[in-house]
Amino acid sequence: MDKQPSKITNARYTVRRATPADAQAISALYVRAYTPANGGDARDYYPFPQIMSPDGVAAMIAGGKVVWLVGEAPGGTLVGSAAAMRNIGDAPDQIAEVFGVVVDATHRHGGLGSALVGGLVDELAGSKFILCEARTDDAGGWKVARNAGFVPVGYEPYAHSMPVGFESMVLTGRWHRTSHSHGPNGKAPRTGQAHRLREAVMGLPSAADAPSGPRAPAQRDDGVLSSTNVRVRRDDLAGRRWFDGPADMFDRSAGIVGLNPLQGVDHRNGRFTHAYYVASSEYSEVGAARVVYDRVDARARVLGLRTAAPDVCAALLQHLVNDLLRLAGKDRLVIIVLVDSGCSQAQADLTKLGFFPTVYLPAFVAAPRGRNDAVQYTRLAGCSLGDSTSAVTAKHWPEAEKVITQVLRFAP
Repeated sequence: MDKQPSKITNARYTVRRATPADAQAISALYVRAYTPANGGDARDYYPFPQIMSPDGVAAMIAGGKVVWLVGEAPGGTLVGSAAAMRNIGDAPDQIAEVFGVVVDATHRHGGLGSALVGGLVDELAGSKFILCEARTDDAGGWKVARNAGFVPVGYEPYAHSMPVGFESMVLTGRWHRTSHSHGPNGKAPRTGQAHRLREAVMGLPSAADAPSGPRAPAQRDDGVLSSTNVRVRRDDLAGRRWFDGPADMFDRSAGIVGLNPLQGVDHRNGRFTHAYYVASSEYSEVGAARVVYDRVDARARVLGLRTAAPDVCAALLQHLVNDLLRLAGKDRLVIIVLVDSGCSQAQADLTKLGFFPTVYLPAFVAAPRGRNDAVQYTRLAGCSLGDSTSAVTAKHWPEAEKVITQVLRFAP
């Protein structure tokens, strides 16, 4: 890869690759942007506190897994920054994720944000799917994603604790529209909700609510997920061993789509909990799940689940949800799980646990026959889905409004 910073210059700004020497100015920019007007520690109002540390930024730039761009005003003052993880999935997945798009307050609304994200898109030309979480409290956030060619793929209620409070996000994406987007064996999504969300994301005419494709297996009707002869425990040491195998090898046999996105790091206050749950039969361990819980964002992400047995998957999901609810107590909690769109059983199990679809990702992960779609399911506790849209300016983006409206219909 070319080690020299590439530059994009217009009449007002220069966009170039960041170097470790920029780390001090980059961190200072994020501290200014995320310190609330009434005071406070910026690290408590951003999901990746390590970016507030010059050492953390320098290490990320030098590490090679991140592409980082900065924007300079005439005279060389650094006034903008944006970055992306090159691949958060298996090596064949090539899923990039944009993060940290920020422009100094005195230079906003001049096109620098769009130039930074557009530059990232160029740098990530080999990616099959690029994710970008777009802020919604300030219309400039989602307009930057829109101007760079991203389209809304979902709605994330109460995504992050920000200087304005808990802010919901519109998740946006870019992918090759010619890619064949489907569930296993080319089948359309099997659950009605996922099917309707796909229509909203893809801009398709609304069809009947009945699922297309073969009839999904009947859901259990006892209101309780089956866990016969399976015991689940929180065991970080044993559970971690399940995920310490060869790099870039995600087990998706149970339908849960495991990823390795950028995670926040904060050694001050135990903000982030990396929890592992292990399922055992009478004779051996039979599965494990990995969860990262952000206490400040009140958000937990299931980032992997390894087992080939549906009942083990169900037992793991039920136990980790109950444990996260216990940790949160009466406080707000958002739990997120990604599922292969063709795995009806995992989606049925999640629905039993109060989850509903919030994101549809076409042609998201590599599969034996092309690429498979994925659906993000969300569980809310201690908060109202309807109230989450009170400050969402993205409702003025017609494509985003269609997706948000559809998600609101799924609330339990």
